[in-house]
Parts: sequence; C-alpha cells; structure tokens
Amino acid sequence: MRAIAPQGIIAVLCLAAALLTASACTLAESFLVTSTPTPAPPSGALLEERLPQMLLRQDDLPSGFVAWSESYQRNEDILARAGGDPEVVRSLRNSGRQTGYVAVYQAMDPTDVALEGIFVILELYDRPEQASTALYRDPRQVAGTAMRPVTIDPLADESLAYTATSQDSALYSVWFRKDRLTAAVFTSSVASDASVEEAHAFAQRLLAHVQAAGL
Repeated sequence: MRAIAPQGIIAVLCLAAALLTASACTLAESFLVTSTPTPAPPSGALLEERLPQMLLRQDDLPSGFVAWSESYQRNEDILARAGGDPEVVRSLRNSGRQTGYVAVYQAMDPTDVALEGIFVILELYDRPEQASTALYRDPRQVAGTAMRPVTIDPLADESLAYTATSQDSALYSVWFRKDRLTAAVFTSSVASDASVEEAHAFAQRLLAHVQAAGL
C-alpha cells in the first residue's frame, strides 16, 4: 500500500486531537393508556465498548481485502503523542471527545487491485452538538488545501465529503455524524474512474453497524 495509508490515519487523529479532543421512561397516567418508551442511547462506557462492533466487517469489504489493523485511540494516547502540549490538553478537554477507534483495511495483494486501502475513524463525544462541531472542523484540518468538497447523498444526522487527486491516485473521504458519534471513511485508489460513490457505499455500511450498536 502506498504511504497515504496508515500514516494518513495517524495524521488525521493527531490533527483532530490538536483542535479538540439518564433518560427515564414516563409511565402512562391512566391505566387505559399505554405507551412504549423510546430506549435511551447507550451510556458513554457502554458505547465505547461497542465501537469495535461498528466497524466494517468482512462481508462489507471487496474481495481480497482484510482488516489490517484496528485499535482504540483514547484521549490519553493523543496526549502522549502531543508530549503534554498545553494547547492540545486544553483543546481536547474543551472538545468533549470521549474516545475514538480507528481501523485500516488493505488488499492482500495491493498490486492486483485498483482500490489500495480503506480507513475508518470513529470518534465519540459527550454531546451531539460537540460531535457536530467536530464534523465540520476536523475534515478541513485533515484535508488542507488539497482537498475539495464533493456532493453526496445525505447520511445520518449530518454528512459531507472531500476528494483529492494526483497523477496516480485518488483519495475520497466521507464523514457523517450520528447523535454524538462522528465517523469518517477514506478510500485510496489508483483507478482513473474512482469516485466518491465507493467511499459513500462503505459509509452506508458503516452507518448500518453504528445504528445496530444502539445509536
């Protein structure tokens, strides 16, 4: 896989970190009226445990692809990489970020496929409005000036997409927010006909797993 792969994921998390990082059921008042309460979203600790369940699965991946690596990216990991930088500490504390999870998917034989890699980032926040702020801030920081906005069909509560192309590769990223979780899917391809629809399709599959996990 080209250098744009795992290193790109770590850069995304570092840049995002630098900027950051009980519901009750009501009973019916009358015995003649019954209602089914809406389940409360999982608590922070429970939702953190479910992050691995939200990832893409083997049957979501193209033929020949495998999960190359996956891990939690907790706040203490980001702070350790930042070397105690006070600005990172302050930004992370103010962001409401609880934790994160990243995964890298790669073709067993990268020379035999146009799609080089798929990268997923999940970030969990204290409140939906904090996740929304991160959704519109983090892609701009990751993208820099090389990335261009792309129109996509809406996903979840909010979504957006970017692309960057060079002579021999194309990078697409699709970002969405579901409640207080943000998710990003990156695809790196050498195909001349690559498009954001491929990344969007992976994002749809990811969203289905996010919803199945309780969000």
